[in-house]
Order: sequence, then structure tokens, then C-alpha cells
Amino acid sequence: MKKFLLFLFLTLFIVSCGGGEAVKPEKETPQTQEPKKEEVKKEEPKKEEIAKVEPKKEEPKKEEIPVFNTAKFFQDNAFKIIVSGFKTNQSRIESAGMKSINDAAKKIDILSEMLKKSGFSGKITLYIDGHTDQIGSEQRNDALSLERAENVIETLKTKIKDTSFFEFQSNGLGYKELLLKASPKNEKNRRVEIYIKK
Repeated sequence: MKKFLLFLFLTLFIVSCGGGEAVKPEKETPQTQEPKKEEVKKEEPKKEEIAKVEPKKEEPKKEEIPVFNTAKFFQDNAFKIIVSGFKTNQSRIESAGMKSINDAAKKIDILSEMLKKSGFSGKITLYIDGHTDQIGSEQRNDALSLERAENVIETLKTKIKDTSFFEFQSNGLGYKELLLKASPKNEKNRRVEIYIKK
């Protein structure tokens, strides 16, 4: 009986000192702390993803429009075309002259494209000078040379794709500027010159 009472007393003493509760917090504390560490690890990759997206917001650089360099164009492209093959006392353009007009139109179209790309907004003057041989009077040849120049302008305008950059100036010079001065009646003097001044 004394042994039983002593056993009960010892058991009650141990329980009252909290011996049973001391084991519980050791098991509970690691369970509560572990999920907190996992939550922090999940948040970190989200911050990295945001940082990766930010550089994509940079605006693209604007392309600079090149300025048209007239001097360089004429240095690389000699622009003077002669329309020949006119008959005596005639202003009608013959087949040989049409080839020259087509060549002039192609060159002018190239120039027009260059002007568009450069943002050019002005006007370039195309000079069309008519010439004659020395057959006939000076007055008649002046009028005839102007007719030839104006016929070439009308035909040239139908061949050029875009005439908006150009002004056309016709001149009738008669036989004042012979191509072959030693042979004033030669057919090569009967011509129209298309050119742009540098």
C-alpha cells in the first residue's frame, strides 16, 4: 500500500512540473517554421520575372532621313541627254529621238526616287534647249528650235513616272550654239538637249 501511494505521488509530481508539456513544443516548432521558409522561396522567382520584362519596354531608335546631296548625284551621274534625228525645218520627233527621250525618262525616274527617300520638298529645273542648223533665217530657226524643245517636253512628261519634283523650262536657241561649227548645215546641229544645271 505504501508503495502504491509513493508511485501516485511521484506521478502527480512529474505531471505538475510540466514534464509532459516539455516534449510537445519541440515537435510543434519545426512544423510551424518550415512552411514560412517555403513561402519566402516562392516569392523570389516572381521578382526576377518582373526584372526580365522591364528591358523590353525600351523604345526603338528612329531612323534618320538622309539629306539629298545634289553635288554628289551629279558627280556620279552625268545628266545631259541629246535628242537628235530631226529633219530639216521639222519639229517632229523621229524614232532615234524617242530612244533618247526614253533614256532621259529613266534617269529622271531614278532621281525622283532618290528625292522621295531623302524627304526633298523643293523643285529641280529640267532645261530643254532646242537647236537648229544654219539653214534658213535666224527668226525661223529661233521659232523652230523652241517648237522642238516644247515637243520634247510634252513627250518626256508622258514617260516620267512622277513629275512633281520637276519644273520644265524650254528654250529656243536657233543656230546660236552649233554642235559642229565647222559644218553649220550638218544634221547633228538639229537637236534638243535635256540637262540639269549643277
